Amino acid sequence: MQEIKINGQLVFEIRSKNHWINSFPGAIADLPMSEKYLWVDNNGNIATCGEDFMFAEDAGAYPIKIYHVQRTCHIDPKKESYVKSLNAHIGL
Repeated sequence: MQEIKINGQLVFEIRSKNHWINSFPGAIADLPMSEKYLWVDNNGNIATCGEDFMFAEDAGAYPIKIYHVQRTCHIDPKKESYVKSLNAHIGL
Protein backbone atom coordinates (compact mmCIF):
# COMPACT_ATOMS: atom_id res chain seq x y z
CA MET A 1 0.00 0.00 0.00
CA GLN A 2 1.34 3.43 -0.91
CA GLU A 3 0.57 6.48 1.20
CA ILE A 4 -0.50 9.47 -0.88
CA LYS A 5 -0.92 13.17 -0.18
CA ILE A 6 -3.85 15.15 -1.55
CA ASN A 7 -4.47 18.86 -1.03
CA GLY A 8 -7.90 19.85 0.20
CA GLN A 9 -9.84 21.82 2.77
CA LEU A 10 -11.83 20.30 5.62
CA VAL A 11 -15.53 20.96 5.08
CA PHE A 12 -17.31 18.70 7.60
CA GLU A 13 -16.59 16.01 10.16
CA ILE A 14 -18.91 13.08 10.86
CA ARG A 15 -18.52 11.90 14.45
CA SER A 16 -20.58 8.69 14.34
CA LYS A 17 -23.02 6.59 12.32
CA ASN A 18 -25.93 8.39 14.01
CA HIS A 19 -24.39 11.77 13.21
CA TRP A 20 -24.15 10.66 9.57
CA ILE A 21 -27.78 9.44 9.55
CA ASN A 22 -29.03 12.66 11.13
CA SER A 23 -26.93 15.02 9.00
CA PHE A 24 -27.29 13.72 5.45
CA PRO A 25 -28.41 14.69 2.95
CA GLY A 26 -27.97 18.44 3.38
CA ALA A 27 -24.91 18.80 5.61
CA ILE A 28 -22.63 19.90 2.78
CA ALA A 29 -23.27 22.02 -0.28
CA ASP A 30 -23.64 20.52 -3.74
CA LEU A 31 -20.60 20.99 -5.95
CA PRO A 32 -20.25 21.74 -9.67
CA MET A 33 -19.44 18.63 -11.71
CA SER A 34 -15.69 19.30 -11.89
CA GLU A 35 -15.32 19.68 -8.10
CA LYS A 36 -15.09 16.74 -5.70
CA TYR A 37 -15.38 15.89 -2.02
CA LEU A 38 -13.18 13.24 -0.46
CA TRP A 39 -14.51 11.34 2.57
CA VAL A 40 -11.69 9.90 4.71
CA ASP A 41 -11.97 7.86 7.93
CA ASN A 42 -9.48 8.16 10.79
CA ASN A 43 -7.48 5.26 9.31
CA GLY A 44 -6.97 7.01 5.96
CA ASN A 45 -9.53 4.90 4.09
CA ILE A 46 -12.20 6.36 1.83
CA ALA A 47 -15.89 6.17 2.74
CA THR A 48 -18.18 6.01 -0.29
CA CYS A 49 -21.46 4.35 0.70
CA GLY A 50 -23.67 3.27 3.58
CA GLU A 51 -21.74 0.04 4.04
CA ASP A 52 -18.62 2.06 4.88
CA PHE A 53 -20.42 4.25 7.43
CA MET A 54 -21.97 1.20 9.12
CA PHE A 55 -18.65 -0.68 9.24
CA ALA A 56 -16.78 2.40 10.50
CA GLU A 57 -18.87 2.29 13.69
CA ASP A 58 -17.74 -1.27 14.53
CA ALA A 59 -14.17 -0.67 13.35
CA GLY A 60 -13.69 2.50 15.40
CA ALA A 61 -12.97 4.41 12.19
CA TYR A 62 -14.84 7.61 13.09
CA PRO A 63 -14.54 10.51 12.69
CA ILE A 64 -14.91 10.59 8.95
CA LYS A 65 -13.69 13.90 7.58
CA ILE A 66 -14.98 15.43 4.37
CA TYR A 67 -12.56 17.49 2.31
CA HIS A 68 -13.07 19.63 -0.74
CA VAL A 69 -10.24 18.46 -3.00
CA GLN A 70 -8.00 21.11 -4.53
CA ARG A 71 -7.79 20.75 -8.30
CA THR A 72 -4.63 21.49 -10.25
CA CYS A 73 -6.12 24.65 -11.78
CA HIS A 74 -7.20 26.07 -8.41
CA ILE A 75 -3.70 27.47 -7.90
CA ASP A 76 -3.88 29.44 -11.18
CA PRO A 77 -4.10 33.17 -10.27
CA LYS A 78 -6.65 33.58 -13.09
CA LYS A 79 -8.99 31.25 -11.14
CA GLU A 80 -8.80 33.25 -7.89
CA SER A 81 -12.31 34.71 -8.14
CA TYR A 82 -13.78 31.29 -9.04
CA VAL A 83 -12.05 29.64 -6.07
CA LYS A 84 -13.20 32.41 -3.70
CA SER A 85 -16.77 32.07 -4.90
CA LEU A 86 -16.63 28.27 -4.65
CA ASN A 87 -15.21 28.45 -1.11
CA ALA A 88 -17.99 30.84 -0.09
CA HIS A 89 -20.57 28.46 -1.60
CA ILE A 90 -19.31 25.54 0.51
CA GLY A 91 -18.80 27.63 3.64
CA LEU A 92 -15.03 27.95 3.70
